[in-house]
Amino acid sequence: MQGDLDQEAWERSHIEAALSEADTGDFLPEKEMAAKFNQLGQRKNAEADRWKLENHEAIQELNRIVEERGLFSDGLFDVEQVMERVSNGEETLHSLDDVERELGFDISGE
Repeated sequence: MQGDLDQEAWERSHIEAALSEADTGDFLPEKEMAAKFNQLGQRKNAEADRWKLENHEAIQELNRIVEERGLFSDGLFDVEQVMERVSNGEETLHSLDDVERELGFDISGE
């Protein structure tokens, strides 16, 4: 009989502790899920930052071309669309030298 009471008290204390953890947000599965979401968010941010670093020069050059040529209306919209497709992985940026050669532009002014 004493063993049953001890077992019941032990179970009650563990149930109360689990409910208390759940109430305070310390419930282990919730913590694990939050950690995984944070990890995914950090990975996504790192990928975006890496993409910005890898394409920084191209972005700067596109901005310079847009300013020089006054492409602030339709041309700017086109540039924004291209950059959106590149950031979504739908398109790849090529070196500006290759693009200049292909289009026959001499952006350097020489």
